[in-house]
Amino acid sequence: ESECMEPIISILSQHGGRNCSNCGAHSDTLRQWGAVAYCDTQCQLSHWKTGGHKKVCKKKPTAAASTPPAHVPMPPPLFGLPSVKDEWGLTDISNLKESSFKSFEKAAARANTPEAAEKAVFLALHEGNARYEGMAFSFLFPMGTGLFAQQRRCDVRFEEYVLHLLKQSSGAFLKDDMWLDFAVNRASILRAATGLPPMYKEEQEKGGRGTVLDDTALTMLRQFKKAFPKKSFCLRYLVGDDDFYNLAMLVMYDFSAEQRAEVFMKE
Repeated sequence: ESECMEPIISILSQHGGRNCSNCGAHSDTLRQWGAVAYCDTQCQLSHWKTGGHKKVCKKKPTAAASTPPAHVPMPPPLFGLPSVKDEWGLTDISNLKESSFKSFEKAAARANTPEAAEKAVFLALHEGNARYEGMAFSFLFPMGTGLFAQQRRCDVRFEEYVLHLLKQSSGAFLKDDMWLDFAVNRASILRAATGLPPMYKEEQEKGGRGTVLDDTALTMLRQFKKAFPKKSFCLRYLVGDDDFYNLAMLVMYDFSAEQRAEVFMKE
């Protein structure tokens, strides 16, 4: 007839006791069902049929579902810089199935370090097969699980590795907009599932490292943001405002004088 007619499986009430919703007997071992509690299954059945429970019963209480967020919170920007806004939906992970997102959270909860939590979520994304992520983030997951022959650091945060790739002298990752989009999406999943804030959060909330406090640097960054809005968002979201300045300088390193002038002429 109803979910309430299933055997009571909720925990025993052991907080000073209460009265049975059917017979009124006082006990500290009543079995609780939401707002009601019973001595046993017989009292539950009787109250359902004749005590009015059937008319007012709501759906059986369940744990709150984990919902993938449409927005992952960001630390406030450094003084003088505009706030970070995702105008492209890159951080929106609400299309993930709730069951999948819950599995990511559980995988992260079993880990004992931030590095292990992030890796656990990556593996859970593909049911233990990190090949897909391994192709894009090979340093984190070389060959899916192990290390390459040469000695490499194994315990590394996703944010650390992204910054490492972006600073490579070739500029390949810094120039690859599709890779940046992918990295932002994965960073959003990691931050939401693990509950870990960006590594730069605390430092940025304290005012940063002083990299972008002078007027020249702030002017350059504001102009760069106008010229490359999406790339600017990706970089700031992934590594924070201090390193955004350094990476913006790398982007413009290969620019001609005319290209640099065009950036600074943006209104």
